[in-house]
Amino acid sequence: MIKLPKRTFNILFYLSLLLIIVGASLYLYQRVVAGYLMTVGGAMLAICFVAMVDKSRPPRVRRLNRMGFFGSLAYICAGGLVLSLSNAWILLFTVGTILVIYSLLVRPTKRKRPKSH
Repeated sequence: MIKLPKRTFNILFYLSLLLIIVGASLYLYQRVVAGYLMTVGGAMLAICFVAMVDKSRPPRVRRLNRMGFFGSLAYICAGGLVLSLSNAWILLFTVGTILVIYSLLVRPTKRKRPKSH
């Protein structure tokens, strides 16, 4: 289990998402650069999801972390397919996007409850 400081985690997380988006957008112009950016971004995102692992969390949150991790693995494979000049990368990119977005949006948040008087 990797423990990252909150600031480092946030920088790594947002930078990985940025690299994945830029890699997907550069596909038409610079395929080699796009493949590497997508692969590195997916690897950084996988590190973030590994850093989120906590055995004390409820099973639902751990399941969502696993889904996000598999989505980041799909990004890594999509980057490899971009480098091998295959068009199947679009399918893996879509699957990875669906898994990561779902795992991040459905995650329960801590809400501050107003004090009742």
